[in-house]
Amino acid sequence: MVRVGLSDQAAAFLTDARVRRLMELELPESVRLADASVGPLDENAVRLYIDLPEPSVVTIQVQAPTRRLELRRVDVTGLSWDVAARVTAVAASEAVRSQIAPIRKRPTRPKEPTDAELAATLRGTPSVRVLGEIAGAVLPSASGGVLGSRIGIGFHQPYFFEELSLSALGGSGERGELRWLELGAVVGHRLFFTSRVRSELGAAFAIAHADFVNVQGDRDSSFTMRAAAHVSLEFRPAEQLWLGVEIEPGAVLLPDPEPLQGVWLGANLSLGWDFLMPARP
Repeated sequence: MVRVGLSDQAAAFLTDARVRRLMELELPESVRLADASVGPLDENAVRLYIDLPEPSVVTIQVQAPTRRLELRRVDVTGLSWDVAARVTAVAASEAVRSQIAPIRKRPTRPKEPTDAELAATLRGTPSVRVLGEIAGAVLPSASGGVLGSRIGIGFHQPYFFEELSLSALGGSGERGELRWLELGAVVGHRLFFTSRVRSELGAAFAIAHADFVNVQGDRDSSFTMRAAAHVSLEFRPAEQLWLGVEIEPGAVLLPDPEPLQGVWLGANLSLGWDFLMPARP
């Protein structure tokens, strides 16, 4: 419902009945003009007021409940009263339609998670990790070291991670040449400092086949074991891609081959991809 009121100056120039009749033609059939210009303040009605503060300017004020007051000005310079009434009725009807039209809400952009929230999500979301590494180790007892490649797959849970890997290493030193093939496992805990920086602390174990040829040409091949601490620092340059440096200081546990007994100082450069697992419903 629309309540229309005209000031004395506007009513004298435009004629109240003429403006109402023209507005009834302009407005949709669902919009009804109230008979009186005033009514209860708590009613659900659009209030329209037309004034003529200047002989050549008509002002239109319209407001619907919960909406802002809208003001329009119509220049009627040189127009007859009938034409001025038509122009005013059209402008007033457009103002009413503007007030009763649904409010267009701007689409809200989803809130970007903070770095702390993203880190918490990565920490608490299970993931499967596939990685490749350049692996190496120094063996003081053999006066040399080994270098090679490692591939692995791991599973991260909110509190622990487990990882299996296969390594093929080789190298030489003062006491001879070594070929080292191992199946390893790492168990530990993952710490997130930010969403792009994390660290792993844990323990590494491996069963290996060592093939050692000394400088005299004697070959000694056997299965052996090693154990080490596992410490890493990783950076995430993009998406789920992680680049890291791992250090594994430890020792060869079994006595054969004899030249390999003692300290194992391992270090790896890793490139991994985390596949985040979808949350359960």
